[in-house]
Amino acid sequence: TEKAPYTVLSSNWISYAEIQKLKEISDLLERYHHSGKFSDCVEYAVSRVPSPFAFYEELACHIASRDGREIQKISQLDAFKLLYSYVETLFDEESLSCFSELMHSDFTRHEVRKLPAYLKK
Repeated sequence: TEKAPYTVLSSNWISYAEIQKLKEISDLLERYHHSGKFSDCVEYAVSRVPSPFAFYEELACHIASRDGREIQKISQLDAFKLLYSYVETLFDEESLSCFSELMHSDFTRHEVRKLPAYLKK
């Protein structure tokens, strides 16, 4: 027999699809928020939208449409690029410029690679 803890796949109150969506958002939170590698730019982006949950829900859709891989399988460099391309769809030029500066700071603090072209000033 299997031992606890068990994974709930669905219930009378939440469907399988809803649980999968919550898992996706949890994985995005882990990658973009809890890792600390995107701390300044994500904090800024989330503070400028009506709902943090909706931000991550739409980010999940954006990543699925652009890349298709689970967030854990996406390289750090691609994770930055996907976040930038998502935020580009949300912000006006001024807000995007502020976001870019913060992302530039996050990137240089945590990466040793050459700065991507979209983050060059």
